[in-house]
Amino acid sequence: MSSSQMDKYHVLHLVGQGCFGKVYKGRRRHTGQIVAMKFISKRGKPEKDQQQLRLEIGILQRLEHENIIRLLDWFETTTDFVVVTQFAYGELFEIFQDDKRLPEAEVSNIARQLVKALNYLHSQKVIHRDMKPQNVLIGSNGTVKLCDFGFARAMSSDTTVLTSIKGTPLYMAPELVQEQPYDGSVDLWSLGVICYELFVGQPPFYTNSLMALIRLIVEKPVRFPESMSQTFRSFLQGLLQKDPKMRLGWPDLLHHPFVADPGQLASATDRASAARQTSQASQQAPVAKGLEILPPPEPWENVARRPDETSNFHGDLQVLNAALRTISPEQFSPHGLLRLVGLLAAWKEFLECDVATLRSSMSLLKSVVGLSATSAAGMPLANGVQAGVELLLQIFESIANNADIAELQQTFQAYGIVAALLKFLAGAPVEQGSDSCSPAISCALQLLAVLVLHHHLLAYEFVQRGGLQMVVSRRLLSPELATTSREDANVVVDVLVIISQLARLSQDYYPLLRSMHLCSSLRDLLTCGNANVRAKALNAVGNMVRHSDEFYDGMLQDGIIHRLIDLCDDNDSACRKFASFALGNSAFHSDALYRDLAPAVPRLLRSLMQNEHILREFQVYLGERI
Repeated sequence: MSSSQMDKYHVLHLVGQGCFGKVYKGRRRHTGQIVAMKFISKRGKPEKDQQQLRLEIGILQRLEHENIIRLLDWFETTTDFVVVTQFAYGELFEIFQDDKRLPEAEVSNIARQLVKALNYLHSQKVIHRDMKPQNVLIGSNGTVKLCDFGFARAMSSDTTVLTSIKGTPLYMAPELVQEQPYDGSVDLWSLGVICYELFVGQPPFYTNSLMALIRLIVEKPVRFPESMSQTFRSFLQGLLQKDPKMRLGWPDLLHHPFVADPGQLASATDRASAARQTSQASQQAPVAKGLEILPPPEPWENVARRPDETSNFHGDLQVLNAALRTISPEQFSPHGLLRLVGLLAAWKEFLECDVATLRSSMSLLKSVVGLSATSAAGMPLANGVQAGVELLLQIFESIANNADIAELQQTFQAYGIVAALLKFLAGAPVEQGSDSCSPAISCALQLLAVLVLHHHLLAYEFVQRGGLQMVVSRRLLSPELATTSREDANVVVDVLVIISQLARLSQDYYPLLRSMHLCSSLRDLLTCGNANVRAKALNAVGNMVRHSDEFYDGMLQDGIIHRLIDLCDDNDSACRKFASFALGNSAFHSDALYRDLAPAVPRLLRSLMQNEHILREFQVYLGERI
């Protein structure tokens, strides 16, 4: 099938070079039809892979869809496979070079056509696996066409993902870059990345380092610009789920408002408008003596306010469990929403706890935080936030040990709980002349500390949203607050837990921590009368010198070293343990503090036989340094 087949075409000029070969613009002799001719080299390809490609081409030749480049012909020469397809006039990639970014309406038009193409491909059991702007072509009439499907899988059976695809995996799903099993949802992730880049101007994850890029794809949450509509954001959030099982898929993707056909949206809008008019008419009709007939109360509205007030415990509990599982917060008035949250919080210890009720509690909390003081109509909004946090904490702590950690993290991020809590804290009023925190602020900080401890991606989101700057700027580390009351001391403890966890997780957080000028606040907290506050401050200091000596000079200048030495003799065992931990790390990375640490040796020696933790830290401290 060599020269005679090749004689049917006239090769014009090179138009591109892809992963598996060169693409030329060609013209079919006698008819003048312009085509694209892809030459895939056989060199270095074992016969098994070549046979696989023949099978793939046989499948692809039967595909026919308006948004897929049609495979017209194929043949082999002694050195190449030659695949002849329709010729399109521009790559989507050129948009990034010329326009940099597109309006949302144009992105929607492109996404709509790509969704149709992928739905057809997947229905034919074909996975593209190499979705990227260079493989999305624009026809002469503006029609979007997808090309280069199938070949990536066919020609890389004996290679790893990273070596079978040239360049950086900017558009590849987390499961692909980790070389895990995958299915067609990898194409949907890539679709999300392409649409994000079309609107923003660059992919959601971008760096020049391959390994760093892979880490970002696997771990870093996607950040969406404020200019993006809620519909577009919902579309991308569905596609850019790290866990493929949670990714937006078929058939739901076809019906998402962002990619629905304009005609379908218009008819749906008309139906909704007619339904609203009918509903309004029916609501206005039953009027007697000038009084509007009110709908009957929801079952939960008749439940006792507290478990100890009920005369039908099991019946009331059944009603509340049903309400929690089927709740749609947007259906409630602000008054009703706050009332329901308060009721569920009062019964929180008895409610059913699983991932479904956790999601419901997240939805409730987010809706309550979204209320303004005006819309709350005189109801105590802070009390509603407190109740929502208490409910969410109860359910989360009940299931955390037995649930999938990654699933919980993704659920918290999908519902935007970290952002909601920080939004509340940013707007929560502070009483003038008072160093005390409200119970709602205390609860919100407790939940933030729990989330930062739960998963490093939630900790990263907390930092990215300015959480650390917020808690420090609100003087939530002040020694005065730590001694006001037990509740306020717990606020300080939660902030210290967050700082300690960030410092423990990565040295990358050190510059931010250093910019907060924390050493003086930590020094003052080391003499706090509350032993729990002292212990948590010591642990934070120890983790701030866990990875490097970046804080050594600040600790010396602010007098922290001398206080660490004094706390080796603290009457609280936890304080003694964390003091030795901090001292050990203070001597580990360099000899800058050796002279100042020398007075600690006799105190540590006296304690060696009293506590195995101190013995372990002392061994770290001494090491090979004596």
